[in-house]
Amino acid sequence: MHQTITRERGINEFFVRISNYITFCGIINFGCSILKNSGGEYMRLDKFLKTNRIIKRRTIAQEVAKAGLVKKDGKVLKPSYEVKSGDILEVSYGRRTLKILVTDDMKCRILEETFRGDEDEKSN
Repeated sequence: MHQTITRERGINEFFVRISNYITFCGIINFGCSILKNSGGEYMRLDKFLKTNRIIKRRTIAQEVAKAGLVKKDGKVLKPSYEVKSGDILEVSYGRRTLKILVTDDMKCRILEETFRGDEDEKSN
């Protein structure tokens, strides 16, 4: 029994050392999928839309981006676009359009929300 306890302790210590090394080197950030490069932190567009619950599934977020419904400064973005803090994104789906500010911690703040077709209903 003594050997199994020391073996388990050794395995646990091994995994702690490995995870500390990986985190120290910046290879993986276990908290979320924020990656680092020389310019700072970034996250893929499709992953950003999913983790911030703007779109429910990542595959749907990829399809929305591929369809040209996500823009930054009027330019259509790909699903692999690296979202950075300070970006202002415009996401359109259905009758709804969101203008989103990406914050420093890779969360989002909705700046503006508009619905297309409301003017038509009011004029009738």
